[in-house]
Amino acid sequence: MKGSSTLKKVVISSTFATGLFLATQYDTADAALGDQTLRKGQSHPDVKELQEALKKKGFFNYHTSTGYFGSITEDAVREFQMKHGLQVDGIAGPQTLNALLSQMNGNNGGQQTSSSTPSSTSNSTILRFGSSGQAVRDLQEKLKAKGFYNHSITGQYGRITTEAVREFQRANRLSVDGIAGPQTLAALTNQAPAASAPQYNAPVQQTTVLRQGSRGDAVRDLQRSLKDLGYYRMSVDGIFGAGTTTAVREFQRKMGLTVDGVAGPQTLSALNVNPRPNTSNGQSSSSGGHTAPSGNRGATITNIVANA
Repeated sequence: MKGSSTLKKVVISSTFATGLFLATQYDTADAALGDQTLRKGQSHPDVKELQEALKKKGFFNYHTSTGYFGSITEDAVREFQMKHGLQVDGIAGPQTLNALLSQMNGNNGGQQTSSSTPSSTSNSTILRFGSSGQAVRDLQEKLKAKGFYNHSITGQYGRITTEAVREFQRANRLSVDGIAGPQTLAALTNQAPAASAPQYNAPVQQTTVLRQGSRGDAVRDLQRSLKDLGYYRMSVDGIFGAGTTTAVREFQRKMGLTVDGVAGPQTLSALNVNPRPNTSNGQSSSSGGHTAPSGNRGATITNIVANA
């Protein structure tokens, strides 16, 4: 009996130590709840958020939120599911997380949050971390269509959705707060140029600025122009990343412009008439070394402005 008691103490101590290790490991992580299904055996910052949410509702009674999904967390999830008429499987899936997040936002049961109930967003709609429902699903689909959200459509506004909104806001020069308010939602819906946008023969506007983080057809046209001239050697993807920045810097250096990697009015204007960079044999690859190789170079640059 004494040996058995000693063994139990060792097991309990080891379990407690593991819990402390996991708590320390994930304590500083950028945790958020609602982005993924959580189940027994997982170690993740989202599990810690789940435990803390269950603890606030009186279902998780362990003294520490460890970030490890063990039997205690599973029992807490089961108890929560049972009380709210959900499928009792001990897995924190979309329905369970929706019900929990709704309660954390002050709603009863597993209903959608008031900010996300409509199937289509209006001018007064505000979606933020913790929102759920069809409006969030629509938001995720729009972000995914534009290349900012690369995960499954869950209808849960969690950490991944927040970061996708931040990235979209940053690329479109909006206030970067991770909240999908009227301005952000309007920008998502109205990305196409207006009918009165300048055509290909319009003059270059002096307000266009493309920089790292920008996305869309304007960046794609910029990459094509730089690629035609031999400065950009990667795929044309419409994403102003490190490769595009390097190409812009190389072009600016060659043209005697301010080398900042930002495609502003001067850089875009210089792209209208410029030499190709020297080839390996030291000869200029453009005729005469002073004109762009493409016959519609002016049209391409104006296209950048129109799409921007």
